[in-house]
Amino acid sequence: MDKEKGRTANGTTKLEPGQHITKHELVATHLLEQGSQGVSALSGLAGLHDLNMRNSISLLRRNHAIRILDELFEHQHSGGGTTRLKRYWLADRAQAHKLVTLINHWRRQ
Repeated sequence: MDKEKGRTANGTTKLEPGQHITKHELVATHLLEQGSQGVSALSGLAGLHDLNMRNSISLLRRNHAIRILDELFEHQHSGGGTTRLKRYWLADRAQAHKLVTLINHWRRQ
């Protein structure tokens, strides 16, 4: 973390003591941190305890005009079968910058 500017490694501002992070901030930060590797329902559940990542992704797309790309992939579950899930990632660096700006806006409120 750059202490002089009060920013974290991903460019977002540091949370103030007592300030709480919202579910949408968590998902947005997760998208930034995962980069082109992307996020899925599995990473959302494991890392964020978010049971419905697609709703948060949809909100970022619809309400904040963040371009988030997606693709289906197959995952083999513990029962031996496969299921199809979506992987989401930011379209480009401009979208990442836009998302950092949005997160910083939320944190100033």
